[in-house]
Amino acid sequence: MRRLARRTQLVGIAVNDRLEAELPRSGHYSVTDGNHHSSLDTGADSIREAYASQYRSNQELTARRLRELRIPLLKISTGDDPLEATANGISCTMNPDMMLAQLAPLRDA
Repeated sequence: MRRLARRTQLVGIAVNDRLEAELPRSGHYSVTDGNHHSSLDTGADSIREAYASQYRSNQELTARRLRELRIPLLKISTGDDPLEATANGISCTMNPDMMLAQLAPLRDA
């Protein structure tokens, strides 16, 4: 990525979901990937805190690595409109309204 960043303009985009940042409220949850089933107990505060801490650490590591490469990081939430968030978040030479107008056909697809 370092070599690519030297020759092109890169932007890191982190799409975050509120549900990823912390475990669901205290309780027992059934979890499946379609093939395997498991149970998740979110009752212990220590587990909830460790999970949230690990999430923050991963986010900070990603941001730090991109900063080291001088790659800007755009953070978007799953609740955001992706085209608007991208247009508002990326600094470009084009007028943001013009950029949105050019991206509008993608939204309608």
